[in-house]
Amino acid sequence: MNIAVPDYIRHFRRTGTRLLAVLLLLVGGRIELPAATGARNGVIATVHPLATEAALHAFAQGGNAVDAAVAAGLTLGVVDGTHYRAQNQRFYDAYRAGTLDIHEFLAFALKPLADHPRERLEAWRERFVAELIGPIVLPAAQALVDQHRRQGHRTVIITATNRFVTEPIARLFGVDALIATDPEEEAGAYTGRVAGVPCYRDGKVIRLAEWLAGAQPAETWFYSDSHNDLPLLGQVEHPVAIDPDPLLEEQARQRGWPVLTLRRGEQPVPLPQD
Repeated sequence: MNIAVPDYIRHFRRTGTRLLAVLLLLVGGRIELPAATGARNGVIATVHPLATEAALHAFAQGGNAVDAAVAAGLTLGVVDGTHYRAQNQRFYDAYRAGTLDIHEFLAFALKPLADHPRERLEAWRERFVAELIGPIVLPAAQALVDQHRRQGHRTVIITATNRFVTEPIARLFGVDALIATDPEEEAGAYTGRVAGVPCYRDGKVIRLAEWLAGAQPAETWFYSDSHNDLPLLGQVEHPVAIDPDPLLEEQARQRGWPVLTLRRGEQPVPLPQD
């Protein structure tokens, strides 16, 4: 995809008094509840054993939190398990390879929002955040947000995960804004379709440009653990890889970007090179 990126995205070294910190703070899971299983790089939280199995399989194959969240989200028990298992593998392989058709994926992944009443969805979400997300927020992740806040930076979560799931998580972190994939709504109900540009790969560059709306931040930071975020990482002044997948770690070290971990204490620290 060829993206016409405005000058204020391409060139962040401009005069300005307000700094923008773009943070990608990832937590796994979708909208259902509740069986939580610890894993090497995170916690898997799903309602269905098949979803947990798929997420653990993602970790076992060397995946990160994003891989596990995609695997778990695709296998939640909202349709036939056999069908979900096959679809999960197809989308998961495409995601890992960087070839995921985001529109096809979202048509599949947003369907549960259209299949359940809004009240039920919100009740599930409230329990999910309170019981499963709050307790596993990494102290170093919150410390990173707080560090930027103390410097007067504006903090933003920008994520491919849909807004319904991530909105309460953004509030949990206390960030200033959320840029996420937006589920379409009609008359207060979700349609199962996406509204606007999905916030994924090059779409993150587009969505950030829309959100800036002509603003000219003096500096920008972007933190990510996925190679799928290379388009936006390549645009900002301060790209940082956080507990990255193997491809992102390779690219980050080749380009001289910081490579950090949030999983070795209460502050971000450099991730040792294998």
